Amino acid sequence: MEDGVKEETPDKPKCSTVADKAGWIKKSNAGLWGFWKERYMQLCKSQLLMYEDEEEQKYMETVELERYDRCQDLRTPLKKKNRFILIRAPGCKVQDIKFQASTKEEKEAWIKALNDGINRGKNRILDEVKCRVRQCWE
Repeated sequence: MEDGVKEETPDKPKCSTVADKAGWIKKSNAGLWGFWKERYMQLCKSQLLMYEDEEEQKYMETVELERYDRCQDLRTPLKKKNRFILIRAPGCKVQDIKFQASTKEEKEAWIKALNDGINRGKNRILDEVKCRVRQCWE
């Protein structure tokens, strides 16, 4: 298991509130050939939850977005359409993750939502540090 990515676990997480974004997206495995599998994704605050089905019965993994620097369009020489990538933050031992949406509009919506999630995760970490510093001075 790598930092920031939790592989299949018996406890399947649920969004505590309504998901910020949800839908079917293709995700590439990290292998040499880059096989693409359709996954049902839910963005909940600063976590991206991945399932094999929309009923959230077959939980796959959780991605902690504060471990990533940004999400952006994936530019490749093969001109594959609607692909985007989560770029890991410096010093984090996680892999970049590649995705493919069905349309350009869906790709842009996911990029925006994931960047918002990354910012929420980073802000949460900063808030925790500020609280610890404040406790030290009290």
